[in-house]
Formats: sequence, structure tokens, C-alpha cells
Amino acid sequence: RHGFTMPFRIGPRQLFDFAMHPGWSFKTLFAGRPEMANFKMEGYDFDRTESRARATWDTLTRLRDLWPGKLVVKGVLDIEDARALRSAGVDAIQVSSHGARQLEASPAPIEMLSNIRSDLGPDFSLFYDSGIWSGEDVLKALTLGADFVFVGRILQFAIAAAGEAGLEQMWDVLSQELSIAMAQTGQTKLNGDHSLWQRKRDFVGH
Repeated sequence: RHGFTMPFRIGPRQLFDFAMHPGWSFKTLFAGRPEMANFKMEGYDFDRTESRARATWDTLTRLRDLWPGKLVVKGVLDIEDARALRSAGVDAIQVSSHGARQLEASPAPIEMLSNIRSDLGPDFSLFYDSGIWSGEDVLKALTLGADFVFVGRILQFAIAAAGEAGLEQMWDVLSQELSIAMAQTGQTKLNGDHSLWQRKRDFVGH
């Protein structure tokens, strides 16, 4: 619906966008197009169209056996999956809809975060992303059970607009908004307490 395709294709809409942003266009023209830095391996080209259909619970078990470091699984929106992942030995799960680009009818991640936290208890590590646009959103996620909150699109927008300076400004704005939201709700520190409000759902707008 929004024209997001892989691989990226250039058409009239993109050409118009390039013309409206000459600074970025010329910088990219001379510096080269952005690439997946963490996938730059000789003999391998990252392809988002590759099938992941062969990934099963057995795949996860083998990966857990092979990988001695921390293992985090992203994209969890189901309580049963969360339980199975904990049993499989993962160190944390990331509640996320991956930007909700593929399935608009998927459960709201912020609601599933609260449900998964209630089911798994306070000691299992939960990360969260999806729909984080402000410091107040960060506080909502922390309140509903997240130990750590990721941002996606606002990070990309900040870097695309102003590079490193944009990233620093985004961080400052998020920090200020988080501080203001904490003050307005009577919180003085983030201490990992996932039940700061008795009526948490009212805070998120339900």
C-alpha cells in the first residue's frame, strides 16, 4: 500500500523525491547507495526475498546448542510462542510486529506486551518495539512490561534528515519527553517496576 518493495525500485515518485532533496541526492550519488553493513560478507549478498519457511522450533534448538552467547528472538506476539521460547532457552524475546507492514490485522504489540509480561512473570527479559514515536511511548512500553525499548522509524528519519547531528537531537528529544512524562505521572526513576500504575490500560488510552 505504501510502495515498500524489495528490491528497491526507482520510479517517477522516487525521482521526484530525489529532486526535492538535492543535498541528500548528491551526497548519495557520490558516496554510493546505503548498504546492509552487517551483511557485507564475501560471496554473500543479503536478500530479503529469501524464504524462511524452513525455520522451525528444531532450527531454534540447533541454534541454541551452537550459539554460546545471548540469544534474542524478535517478532513475538503470542503467549504460547513466548512460553515455548523461554522453554527453548532463549535469553530474551522482543515483542514486535516488524513495523506491521505485512499484516495490518495483527494484534497490537503494546497489548501483547502486557499479556506476555503477565504470563512470563517479572524475571524474564522482554524487549519491545513498534509504534514508538515519543518519550511518552517509551514510558508506556516500560510500564507495560518492557525491560528495553527499541525505536525504528524515528531513528531512520533522524539520520536521513541530519546524519549524526539528527541522531543526537532525536536522543535529546526522547530523553526530554521521557523525563516530562515521568514527572507528570509522579515517577522519579526507572527501576524496572512493571506495575507503576494500578490502572495501566487507562494510561495507554484503552
